[in-house]
Amino acid sequence: MRRAATLSLAALCSCGIDARSVEVSPACVGAPSDGLVSDFSTARLGRCAGPTCPEALAGQTTASLGTTGVSGIVFPYERPDSVVLALSLTGDLHSVRDETSALRIVMSYDSLAREVPARAGAFALELAPCLDASGFAGISFRIDGSLGSCPLRLAMLLRDRNAATPDATCPLDRCRPGPGVDVGLGSTTMPLPDPIGARAPLELAGMQWQFVLPADGSRTCAADFTIDDLRLVAQATSSP
Repeated sequence: MRRAATLSLAALCSCGIDARSVEVSPACVGAPSDGLVSDFSTARLGRCAGPTCPEALAGQTTASLGTTGVSGIVFPYERPDSVVLALSLTGDLHSVRDETSALRIVMSYDSLAREVPARAGAFALELAPCLDASGFAGISFRIDGSLGSCPLRLAMLLRDRNAATPDATCPLDRCRPGPGVDVGLGSTTMPLPDPIGARAPLELAGMQWQFVLPADGSRTCAADFTIDDLRLVAQATSSP
């Protein structure tokens, strides 16, 4: 298992996303007072190199969170042969800042002439460094567009100082305490768990999104949507 801070720093440097320098310390940094993780207004595209992406996905497009909020990188970590999974950004990429910019995900699954995979693709966000989310109740974001018929699920990566940080490329249904939560159009808020121990910090290392195969057994589906306004919130009251 990799430590998220070290991995994310390597990803930011190797992908050439921007010229910012990122200082990483063993401890997580405090979350912004307004809870903003990213609005993608200053995000930039890059190319994924090891050790972030699996070897089969080396060179795939990644997206940085930009200079608003906190530092991090979004990257694909699972893409079967029967799946097209691409990350991009909306808005004017020639502008230093564009308030209309959002993270765009395009996915197309077609296994009619191929072996059915275990999942229909997945992508993850790793923060550099992790965030001390103590004092916040959840993390929210907004999805616009079409999710198609392949259900999308979400799980959080939480750091435990007494154990290895969860691997961001490990499937949700194998390596997380639970299978995650369903994600729908509009606003989604996933509650943060209570930290273990009254004085233990709640350390957020990242998030994972995973496409599940259609429940009706269909061997095709497609999605084209954006993710925006990713932030920690004081009250986790919203749901898809």
